Amino acid sequence: MTSSIVHSFSKAIENCAPIEKLPPELLIAIFTIAVSTAAKRRDFRRAIYISHISRRWREVAIHTPELWMNISLNVCSRKRFALGRLYLDRSLPHPVDVFISANRRVYPKASASVFAEVVDLLLRHFHRCHSLHITALDMNDLVEITNFGSSMVVTPLLEMLEVTFQGHILRSLPLPISFRGGTPSLRHIRLDHVLLHWQSPLLANLTTLEIGRIAPRHRPKYEELRDFFTKASSLRTLIVQSELLRYSSDPHIPVNSLRSLELAGIYNESTLELAPQIYTPYLVSLAISINPACPQEIDAWYLFANLVRDGPTRYPSLISLSLRDVPTDVLDTNFADAFPTVTQLNITTSDDLDLVALLFAESVGPLITDDPQACLWPVLQKFRIDGQVHAAALMLTTDRRTNLGYPLPHLYVQTILASSVTVSIIQEWLAERSWIRYGSIVEGDNP
Repeated sequence: MTSSIVHSFSKAIENCAPIEKLPPELLIAIFTIAVSTAAKRRDFRRAIYISHISRRWREVAIHTPELWMNISLNVCSRKRFALGRLYLDRSLPHPVDVFISANRRVYPKASASVFAEVVDLLLRHFHRCHSLHITALDMNDLVEITNFGSSMVVTPLLEMLEVTFQGHILRSLPLPISFRGGTPSLRHIRLDHVLLHWQSPLLANLTTLEIGRIAPRHRPKYEELRDFFTKASSLRTLIVQSELLRYSSDPHIPVNSLRSLELAGIYNESTLELAPQIYTPYLVSLAISINPACPQEIDAWYLFANLVRDGPTRYPSLISLSLRDVPTDVLDTNFADAFPTVTQLNITTSDDLDLVALLFAESVGPLITDDPQACLWPVLQKFRIDGQVHAAALMLTTDRRTNLGYPLPHLYVQTILASSVTVSIIQEWLAERSWIRYGSIVEGDNP
């Protein structure tokens, strides 16, 4: 009897699809990768899809709590609410990442009975919440959702809070959220079109603060930022996507704890004027991105570049510098001298980058110099160019730096411009230099 059962089972295994024969551990690894990848795009149904492939996949998926830890709750959708509750049950006892969306202005009737249930469900499971992401189209929705945080709810695991208001650009919303029960683990906050009081306890122990849009009339005062940054002893990363502070004659604001600063002008207003206003002597990473269609951003870039070029070294500890869509005509000797410790340089540009001016002192140039000190960026190790350079300049500058003792060990160029005559030459040259990677070689009239 036993042998016949074993034979039948073996026969069934042989007839099933090969993937059904994979051990549970391997299936779980595959499922986890699929779900985590989808979560970055906020595709929360991947776990459901996986659990409907076959009976065996369903059995493995349902009993793997890690697959159900990304939970989407929509106050306008009872079906989404039911799925969210299912995810909360299946993810027990693990921490969860909760994404709440509300657009009752669009679906007023659908959300009437769901809203209170969503908040109640969240309150009952909030002790498990690892991150909370709230997006709302209507101001009243956002106020109601965040009001729960003013209760004495305990949030021991909450590490990340993201709040986005998608309403009218002329008004930023003050948040009533306070978490009076305490947020001992909260380290990362991202706010877009919403405000927290700059003395809020939520900001006290942050390591990362991201600031998206802020309506012009709600921008902070110099004194508010000075007091906040002076007390922000744990802040390591600051990401700003809106005009936070305009350049003025006010004294620099010291931010000694800051290690990474990212200024990204994407809303047709200048973020860059903040940089000269804060003193960050221990900054190791600086990323600047401007909107080239915004004249105010262009002016702010030239102001920043000239302050850096003409004044004392502002960033004595900087290791990584990233520049996106900035005018490159000021990336000269004085600019490079302002960053003597940079080992990693990333430049994204639509211009034809002048490598000679960027990598060699203006007074000499690579053709005539035998002086190693003519090489700019002396400790540069990783250089990435997301743009186009001319083949002749690439060969000349890299070989000359190598001969002078300042090689570029890791170099990436997105596009190399070469004439039809020099294409084969540059290809052969690149084949002998495996440390240089590139995206494509394009034939041009003026290589």
